Parts: sequence; structure tokens; C-alpha cells
Amino acid sequence: MVQNQNPQPQPNPSPSPNQVRKNHACEACGKAFRDVYHLNRHRLSHSDEKPYHCPICQQRFKRKDRMSYHVRSHQGGVEKPYVCPHCAKGFSRPDHLNSHVRQVHSTERPFKCPTCTSAFATKDRLRAHLIRHEEKVPCHICGKLLSAAYITDHMRVHNQSQHHSCHLCNRSFTTLTYLRVHAQKHHGQEWKESGGTRGLFGGLCGIQCKTPTQLQGHMGTHATSQGQAIAPPPPPPSK
Repeated sequence: MVQNQNPQPQPNPSPSPNQVRKNHACEACGKAFRDVYHLNRHRLSHSDEKPYHCPICQQRFKRKDRMSYHVRSHQGGVEKPYVCPHCAKGFSRPDHLNSHVRQVHSTERPFKCPTCTSAFATKDRLRAHLIRHEEKVPCHICGKLLSAAYITDHMRVHNQSQHHSCHLCNRSFTTLTYLRVHAQKHHGQEWKESGGTRGLFGGLCGIQCKTPTQLQGHMGTHATSQGQAIAPPPPPPSK
């Protein structure tokens, strides 16, 4: 019996109902995502912009969720059982430890820039570097030159609402919690709200002052003419 040498092509199998369509592709690397939100979040990996900063140590981050996770580490809310054998730095996940070792301690740089002689430990760092070779456009607010693809991401830095200002140094924060942490760490004062009003509390006696001038004048009462501190009275009992 002669076998059929030209079998009929089989129809393509229908896509699985659980398969997620990824119609949003990154212009820089071609990676596709299921929605614009995840695409925009991925675009930050190609950019040098880090619009979110830790209010405690000022370390900057590209994504707000990573900044929030980092802030928790200052408060002891994140366990870090994975320890770097080179520098003893702790990490909450093994992939974070592996990434740290590759980027900080490894001398291997397998990802090379096709335009210049730069080489990088990770593909993400190479992608971020390649943006520098693209034509830049100036930000109309600060004049900084950026890739046209990421000028929108940069504008978020200027558009971030900063409603909570420190009256001692004029720094602004996106939340009252960040302002409180800043006041305690950098000025030794506690920022509180009481009865709808806000104020600075003296670190020695707990007195509340409405303005930094009043607070500074009051703090002078805790020093003698010889510049030696007077023992403060006990703080008022909490209600």
C-alpha cells in the first residue's frame, strides 16, 4: 500500500481558555505584557529614573511597592534569612541574594553593549544603559535630558503631590507617616496631631509648639548660660 506523501495539514489547536493574551509589547526589548499597567511598570527597568525614595535612609527606588517593602525593613517587619557569604548582607528571598552576588561581588560581565565597550552583570542593567545611546529630549520643567520613551515616567517626579512639609527644613513628604519618621530621625522631634492641629513636640519635655521658631526658643530654656543642659521635667502622663 502506498502511503500518502502529502498529508492534510492539521488545524491549529484552539487557544486554551486560561491562556492570557499579551498584546502590549515593550518598545525597547519586545517583551509582551497582558495590560498597560504591567508594561509601564516594566518600562522602568530600562530607565535610570528612581522617583520613590525611602524617608529614613533616602535610598531611591524605581517602583513604589519596592520602596514600601524597603521601609518595612527599617521597622523590623521583614525577615532576611538569606545571607550573602561575601558581605553578610541579609535578603528576604533567594533570588534577591543571587542578584546581589552577581551585581556586587561577581567580576563576570557577560552582557556587552554593542555601541560602546561597557559590559554588565545583568541584562536589565544593559537595557538601562542602552537608553543612554538614544536621542534625548529635555524636560520642560527641570531641563534634564531623557529618552523620549521615558519622559512621561520622569514627569511623575514633578507631578507627585507633596502635601506634608517639615517646618524645620522645608522637605516635603507624600504621607504624614513619612514626615513623622523624618522629624524623629533628623530633628529629634516628634510630630503629632491633636484636636485637628499639628505641632512639633520637644524631645526633652514633650511640650507642643506650633512653629519651629517657638520650638527652638523653648529648647533654649533647657540650657544654662554656660551651655550645660538642665535636667528636663518628666513628660506629661499620656491620656
